[in-house]
Amino acid sequence: MMYLDTDVRAIHRHFRLHGFRYKATAKITCPWRGCTQKVQYKNLARHVRSIHLGVKFQCQGCNKSFTREEAIARHLCLEN
Repeated sequence: MMYLDTDVRAIHRHFRLHGFRYKATAKITCPWRGCTQKVQYKNLARHVRSIHLGVKFQCQGCNKSFTREEAIARHLCLEN
């Protein structure tokens, strides 16, 4: 098993290391084995983190979980 950092920048670095270099808006098939999802290259790391690595962010106030940092930040602003 290989360790992959869950930071979006680290995931992008990892893909570049393996030769994945596309324009940000290029639509590509996710290179994760068995995945056929098409995503824009700029969103690939976010897709891998939430779908394949299962990273979630949980609100400490209401226990609702989110797959994106922006979503929980927006939720926290609305809660306060």
